[in-house]
Amino acid sequence: MKSFPFDKFKEGFIKEIKSVFTQFIDKYKDKKPYIFTILVPDYIATNHPKSYCISFNGNTTDEFEAEGYCYTTRDSDELYYKYCSDEWNDHSISENDFPECNKIVLEYIIENENVISNKDYNYTDEFLQFREDFFDTLIKSIEQLRAEEFFKSVYQEHILINFEVREYYQEDEMLEIFKRLNTKEELSIYAKWL
Repeated sequence: MKSFPFDKFKEGFIKEIKSVFTQFIDKYKDKKPYIFTILVPDYIATNHPKSYCISFNGNTTDEFEAEGYCYTTRDSDELYYKYCSDEWNDHSISENDFPECNKIVLEYIIENENVISNKDYNYTDEFLQFREDFFDTLIKSIEQLRAEEFFKSVYQEHILINFEVREYYQEDEMLEIFKRLNTKEELSIYAKWL
């Protein structure tokens, strides 16, 4: 496979996540945002529409409580809605909130389409390694922004940050990602949801 421009990509991702997060907070701050999640599909190499796209979603305390739940709940059924991005309203800012990044990924997929999967339509080892490195780059970038207190600089209230690839990570891996991006106290509540 041709090499992926990780440095260029990371620079663009950090720029775009800053823009998207700021817009999300500006648009929904009156509803008390409590979580911001970066979403990536696990099948990023296929030709399904937007299968390569990084996106985001978030939720707010007001929307959570409008569903009849208590934000401070420890009940596992209520926590499902609290953490499951599939259950939230769509908070996208546009049709493509990460245009520069998604363009880089799409170009890479097109450039490598002949070596992404084998004749049996299974992903190649090279692609699987790329996907693992790609996801890790996204997580490390979010972690860097958290460490630099970017999120706090935009939104003074505490907000959970997460990274999600549906049906890709095992529970222990999901816990580790959440732990890297949040506090131990928050982790124990998130673990009840899993």
